[in-house]
Formats: sequence, C-alpha cells, structure tokens
Amino acid sequence: MATSKTRKKSSVKKSPVRKSAVPEAPTSGTADSDAPALARMRASQPRLSDVEVSAFRSLVSDAECRARGVLTRAAETHRDVARALTRGRVDAVVRDHGAAIGYDGARLAFLLDLTAAVGDAVAEQKKARGAGADRKFTVEQSGRAATVARNALLRRLTALAGRNADSRTALDAARGSVETPTALIDSLRSLAKLAQAWLKRDDAQWAVLKRSTSFGAGEIDAAVRAAAAFEKARATSAETAPTPPDDGALNVLEGRMVLEFGALLDAINEGREEGLGITALEVGPALRRALLQDAAKPAAKEPAKPDAPTA
Repeated sequence: MATSKTRKKSSVKKSPVRKSAVPEAPTSGTADSDAPALARMRASQPRLSDVEVSAFRSLVSDAECRARGVLTRAAETHRDVARALTRGRVDAVVRDHGAAIGYDGARLAFLLDLTAAVGDAVAEQKKARGAGADRKFTVEQSGRAATVARNALLRRLTALAGRNADSRTALDAARGSVETPTALIDSLRSLAKLAQAWLKRDDAQWAVLKRSTSFGAGEIDAAVRAAAAFEKARATSAETAPTPPDDGALNVLEGRMVLEFGALLDAINEGREEGLGITALEVGPALRRALLQDAAKPAAKEPAKPDAPTA
C-alpha cells in the first residue's frame, strides 16, 4: 500500500511586496470582453462633479500625459488596464480598503471614466483604419481595372493600325504611359479619344479593317469608365484619409489613464505591504512598459559639493 510523502516547508522566507512591483499578466483576451464588467463597476461608483474631475486632472499635467502616451499604443494599454481592473475587482478593493490605502470611490470613478474614454477613442480609431483599408483596396482595385482596360484598348488599336506609318504615329502619340496613376488616367482618355476618331471613319478600307479586328465601341466605353472610376476612387481616398493613429489628444488621454492606474497600483501595493490581504493586480506587457518608464529614467545627480576653502 502506497503512502503519501510529507512535503517539507521551505525555510526560505518570501520577500515582502515592494511598492514598485509591477507583476506581469498574460496577453490573451481583449478589452471588449471586459466592457460590461467595467460598465457595472462604474455604475457602482459616485457621480463626479466638475470640481472633482478638475482636481484629479490637476495631479498630472497634459505634457506629462502626452509624453507617457507616445510610448505605447492606446489599444494595447487600454486592453491591459481594462483587464487589470476587472480581474482585480478593484471596486471591491476600494470599497473595503479605500480609506486605508488612500484611494476612494470618486478617484476610482475618475480612472474608470478615463478608461471608458480611451476605449471609445480606440474604437473610433479602429473604425477609421477599417474605412481607410477599404478605400485603399478600392483605389488598388480600380487601378488594376484601369490597367486592364487600357491594355485591351491598346491591343485592339495596335491590331487596327498594323504597320501603317500614319496610324502608328497617331497611336504612339496617344499611347502615353502608366508610370503614375495620373499618367494612366491620361493614357486611357487619350487612347479612347483616338479610338473614337478611328471608329467614326467610314471609308471602305477602314470598314474592312474594323470588321476584321472586331473593333467597336465596347473597349472604348470600358476605357472611359475605368478612367473615371480610378480618378474618383483616388479623389475620395485623398479627401477622407483617416487621421494618424494615436494622435496628440489620444496620447494625452492614454497617458493620463496609465498614470492614474499607476497611482491605484501604488496604493494597492502599499496596502499589501501593510498586510491588508489585497490581491495583487496583474499588469499586461504594454501597460507594464509604460509604468516602468519612471524606473528606466536615470536618477538625478546630486549637485557637487563646493570645495572647502583653502587656508
């Protein structure tokens, strides 16, 4: 009969939690799944007055928030903050220990409002990126269609011109190039104009050549439509180009969220050091990088002491 072995306790003492500790969390999951929990958490906190919001904002300048926000992507830090708040059940922590750790419900409401605002901005950012990708695809697709239409018309005109010197000279003058989108559009329209002139010629020889090459209005119409579609797609894309990701306003908002979360993290870590039995908040990689920027800065040098006076 097998007997269980008694596991010996380690004699090594566990080191106490340090205020500067930023435990790392796994990266799986998205902030979207945390949104309902964040909304319920915010509903349980007090409404903030303008004075309260102004007071909390005064703790950190916009310039410092912007400097912190440019270090990371808002979508990533928002995901990490949302996950840490919901999985750490910080509403219960603040309710039970807010007075002891010096972080009350009003300030948590401020952090939750910041988190929600960053989430909304990130959603708009994703929407703009998606629209931009769609516009880019439309431009590329219409550009390919314009090239196909030009090649089809050019082949038909080349067959119709044969080796006739006058016809080839006219075709070479209308050919243009495809080096740029504008050149491609100009080439399509120039070739279509020449094709329309040749289609209108009604002498007996041209009638034979047009019939033998199946030359008609189809390729001309296709070229004209392709040029117009490509030009419109390019104009629409230029007029409605999305703003660059993480612009100045979003950087300020993101940085303020990160720094306010850092204040909550410090308060909770202090409470853990005092033995309040609070579970540590898990911090994702993007948020961890942003929070550790202070530790990465070189320590300020003390001013050099003046030399002792000589006798």
